[in-house]
Amino acid sequence: MAILSLSLVILGACSIKNNQNGQSTLPPTTTLRKINGLSFVGGRQILDSTHFEPVKAVKAGWISVMPYAFARPDCTELWYDQKRQWQGEKREGIAQTIALAREANLKIMLKPHLWIGRGGFTGHYEFKNEQDWQAWEENYKEYILKYALLADSLEVEMLCIGTELDRFVQARPNFWHNMIKELRQIYKGKLTYAANWDEYPRVPFWKSLDYIGIDAYFPLTESQNPSLEEILKAWQKHFDPIKTFSEKNNLPILFTEFGYQSIQGTTIRPWEESHESIIDYEAQEIALEALFQKFYTQEWFVGGFLWKWFPIHERAGGENKDFTPQNKPAQKKIAEWYQRMKFELNE
Repeated sequence: MAILSLSLVILGACSIKNNQNGQSTLPPTTTLRKINGLSFVGGRQILDSTHFEPVKAVKAGWISVMPYAFARPDCTELWYDQKRQWQGEKREGIAQTIALAREANLKIMLKPHLWIGRGGFTGHYEFKNEQDWQAWEENYKEYILKYALLADSLEVEMLCIGTELDRFVQARPNFWHNMIKELRQIYKGKLTYAANWDEYPRVPFWKSLDYIGIDAYFPLTESQNPSLEEILKAWQKHFDPIKTFSEKNNLPILFTEFGYQSIQGTTIRPWEESHESIIDYEAQEIALEALFQKFYTQEWFVGGFLWKWFPIHERAGGENKDFTPQNKPAQKKIAEWYQRMKFELNE
């Protein structure tokens, strides 16, 4: 897909300026078409329409819905859609969430996630012999195809075929190419893959997909309390390669995940959940502002999904260090930018 086919409609100037308080300002006549998404956490409870009112209040137009599967290191088995799983992480709950999101005029990315036991990282998941690899591939494909069929039956707009599976991707490229071909036969929506921030240059099948998906937890500054200007400057070492990669592959960039904890030093190693750091709401707000300024004004960038958003809004966020902006100053920041960036894509 050519980048220009994913239209960026500009009605007036689109340059970013900062006021004296460091807040961004955009001309009121500027409209950029973006995917303004939230990573919607599947919980224990059965949902209803009221759970989506806060989503609409922050002007989100998309949610990602995540059917989790569970695995163990060095084991080829995969467990999902289990009775003991949370309601919002199995097939019945996923379908219900999608139906309610539709009623709220939201678009959906279905984004299967693996949860590796014993604290394992999905990017390190691999096997030592061919027999185990083939058994694993069969189970993983069954998992993805099952949810691809669900996504197609519910006319879900986008399907993510995997999340941060670096060693699996590098070791078995033919599996991925063949699975993508099968997916194109049964699913009519857009396809992406969620590469870890340091993985995306190595993924061999981008040109078979519709978006280059990146979980954008890029390390930026070494400072505990960086200014907006410092973070913007720090982004440049990642921004230029991402832009070049988009142009080289003739595909737009999608941040399949992005976000920051509300702690001091949140831009140092954004992927690490820290329980010892000092709570800092302003740090989260400034980090998000820098990301929006740097990327959301670019034609080759189609948007992203904030990590993360809980369905029980009144109990979420607030006085904690979590990634969610809910009931924190950053919530207003999200609404401010999402209001500016229209969420409908030109097909």
